[in-house]
Amino acid sequence: MLASSLLTFELVSSTNVGQVTEVWVQPPFSEADYVIGVYNSTYYYSRNSTTGKYDYLSSNATYVIQSSLNTFTDTTGGSLFFRTGYYYITNTIYVKTQGVKLYGSSYNRAIIKLSNGANKNMVDITGPKCEIVDLLFWGNSAQQSVETIGIYAHCSPAGQDLHLDHVVVYDVKGTGVKSEGSWDMFSNCFTESNTNVGWWIAGANSQLIGCESYKDTAADANPASIYITGSNNRVVGCKVYSPDSTGKRGIEIVGGSGNIIDACDVILTNQDGIYLMQASKNIVSNCIIKDCGKLANNTYVAIGLMYNGTTYSTYNVISNNIISSSQTNKPKYGIQEENANCNYNDIIGNIVLNCATAAIQKLGANSISEHNIV
Repeated sequence: MLASSLLTFELVSSTNVGQVTEVWVQPPFSEADYVIGVYNSTYYYSRNSTTGKYDYLSSNATYVIQSSLNTFTDTTGGSLFFRTGYYYITNTIYVKTQGVKLYGSSYNRAIIKLSNGANKNMVDITGPKCEIVDLLFWGNSAQQSVETIGIYAHCSPAGQDLHLDHVVVYDVKGTGVKSEGSWDMFSNCFTESNTNVGWWIAGANSQLIGCESYKDTAADANPASIYITGSNNRVVGCKVYSPDSTGKRGIEIVGGSGNIIDACDVILTNQDGIYLMQASKNIVSNCIIKDCGKLANNTYVAIGLMYNGTTYSTYNVISNNIISSSQTNKPKYGIQEENANCNYNDIIGNIVLNCATAAIQKLGANSISEHNIV
């Protein structure tokens, strides 16, 4: 009954009167190899766009999606188009082959949601040159008992060139997106209310462009909404916003070098704004850091050049940033070198206002602090 109700064809008259030919009419999204949909909010289907047949039908969305993906090879690649609806998955979706694309018509129409008690990563990507566009992933954190990852990208060997565009990762009990590959691109994406970090960039040469983190790091010990442990990555035009008691640090670089944070807004973080821990040769420029450190007065910093007791933050450039606070609880410093061995840093051309102790603390003997407005 299900299959017959779904398999609808348009009947088109031929040139011979009285003769009727059955024709498969391709929809606008026919470039996808499979069209994934929901029937009667209960059954899921995968329609083969070449044959018009429904290759997979099930009440288990994970089975339908994974079975479709398993038909792709590294030679051919493949694509899945998700029609409007909710897709409740009970297990991880594995993308293992090269050149796979998952996409919908809008990020708030096709919603992939982790089922109650699934306790799994939502998407695991090991195939290179894959793409996800216009989809929403809902982690359903209140109904999970262990930490998970929304989208986990870890191609081996590294260099996978993953691209996420207009993707939302919401309410994961753990990390929204974790990238361990290199040359990944994340553009115009949004993470919200994930209990660990929103974005974890652990690889190299990746780009986070025009993305947002909203109310991430609500409960986990890991404090940063955007967390970078790799090198030579770019975070450009991004926004971190924590308007209530959620959120800790805005952007944190730990041990990485050659990273660029440019033209980002970090607003209303409870703790530090941008935090460089044992990180060297990075650039933080043209950012707006506003109302950070609101959890406690005279405790946190807007931009920190920090050390862990043995490794120091050196040779960084902090330039042309605007730091201010209108909160009762203000940051201790606008820009701080935590130790005299946090040295050879250039602190140039920043505007730093309304800090509790001082605008800038420069301790490195060979660091430069000049042309700042305080």
